[in-house]
Amino acid sequence: MFYKIKLYRFVIVLFGLLASCGYQFVGSAPLPFESITIDPVVNKTYEPRLEEVLHRALSEAFIEQGIQVVDEGGDYHLSSVIKEFRTISESEFRSDEIERGVVVEQRVTMFVNFILTGDSMRERYTRMENPYKFTHDASGSVQSAITQREADIRRVCREIALDLITRITLENVP
Repeated sequence: MFYKIKLYRFVIVLFGLLASCGYQFVGSAPLPFESITIDPVVNKTYEPRLEEVLHRALSEAFIEQGIQVVDEGGDYHLSSVIKEFRTISESEFRSDEIERGVVVEQRVTMFVNFILTGDSMRERYTRMENPYKFTHDASGSVQSAITQREADIRRVCREIALDLITRITLENVP
């Protein structure tokens, strides 16, 4: 019990010291703009509706950071091109009763190029890939595999959007 009280006091003092010296946690620095215009995403892949999912993820991520997303006239302007999208079989098994392999696990990977412009600057973020590998079980029904794949696509788009915001934030920390 005494140890817990000492630990709580230490944590409170530590946060107080960090706050008083101007230290900011990564991701807590403000973005260098208050509004952004996000162009319609260009999808150079054969995966349908991928551009809609990425545009929504980008909009939601900027709104969560307190940035106003506007149709036109934002402080900054973001254009995006989905260059590559892959679903990769991670593992499969063979059965004597089935002549071909059955995919058990799949991985969704996506590469996107971004161009951010504003205040006489033009920054390129090329070949950004989802930082985490999302795999799903594809051994169930076709409908469950499709549903899981769609959920993975949403997660991949969200992770890319959050990674972009992190990169913008880190480049603008004094």
